[in-house]
Amino acid sequence: MPPTKDVPGLVDEHGLGCLTRSRRIRFKAHDQPPAVARQAVRSVFGRRMPELVGDVELVTNELVTNADTHGGGLAGLVLRLYERGAAVVVEDRSGSVEKIMDNLSAESDAEEQRVDALQLAEGGRGLFLVDAYAAGWGVETAPSQDCSGVSVVAVFALGAAS
Repeated sequence: MPPTKDVPGLVDEHGLGCLTRSRRIRFKAHDQPPAVARQAVRSVFGRRMPELVGDVELVTNELVTNADTHGGGLAGLVLRLYERGAAVVVEDRSGSVEKIMDNLSAESDAEEQRVDALQLAEGGRGLFLVDAYAAGWGVETAPSQDCSGVSVVAVFALGAAS
């Protein structure tokens, strides 16, 4: 499923219900963002939705790594627990939704051309993983006052097959 620009509609579209908990993760300069993010996912979702933790952890790790490596730096992470699912919001400093959409188009073209496995060994699969494990995902201009970049949002529904 391609990403949506209707990020607010993702929660309703996937029937996650009401928000029950939200946690913004702050990163320190010496932190290893993927490790901190994985620990936060286990802390927020582990006891309440253990069946989702593996998928959420994998996708969060990928999105945090992408933001840190390709998005001008990681600006923030928000974990949201809903009655029937979860959402992860990763904010970067790239400043442009169009840049992400262009990169997605390039990745899609590369997939259509059947790029060989050697070329993809160290990269190029990240958003395909997000697409495979999340119930839905999208990109939007980051609404945070702390960030002038982009938010990538992934949602996970209880009972949804990944």
